[in-house]
Amino acid sequence: MGGTSKLYIKSDFKDYYDIAGADKPENKAKYIRLMSDVPGKVAELKKIHKLGNQTIKIEPINRISTDVKKVIVYNDIKGHRGNGKALMSLYDANMLYPNKLGTEYFESNSGITYKILTVGKRRFRCILKNVDYLTEKEVISIDELSEGYNYQIALPIYSLDYVKNHSNQMVIADFNTVQRLDYLGMEKYMTPQDVVDEIYRALIAYNKI
Repeated sequence: MGGTSKLYIKSDFKDYYDIAGADKPENKAKYIRLMSDVPGKVAELKKIHKLGNQTIKIEPINRISTDVKKVIVYNDIKGHRGNGKALMSLYDANMLYPNKLGTEYFESNSGITYKILTVGKRRFRCILKNVDYLTEKEVISIDELSEGYNYQIALPIYSLDYVKNHSNQMVIADFNTVQRLDYLGMEKYMTPQDVVDEIYRALIAYNKI
């Protein structure tokens, strides 16, 4: 099923699957992907936590246990891919940003992010190496997983970023309700038409058309 002539993408950024025909507001199906409308890290994590998932704990820096050595400070709770974050010792964070939100930094991750990416019903496990332990930069590997729609989340494209805690459990550190595909190199796995068709079919599956 080709969705090019049926799908309108409303966005505030460009991605590799933005093909001709998907820029017409009169098209029946509408996919809205606005970074400016992202509710923010705390709100997104609360939403995914309510669905029964284990997430990192975010709290004011001055409330984090003194047993913690390093923390990630969130100067911008709407930032993703390392934007609006700073990694430092808890001591320094308490001196500089005592009222900012932050979370414990788990040394065991060695700057690795484990991302589960969903595009329509297709799912991928992406392992990413981070620059300065925060910004997703190098794609180490991408493997496709079993297909399936997630009716609880019901978004055409999204991703969940996981890290390992001190107990070696995988916990969610980011719920990206708007996810760019270009920097992940997804054009190697899905053509622009594949992505558009998956978005269109997902909108149908989630009764959003």
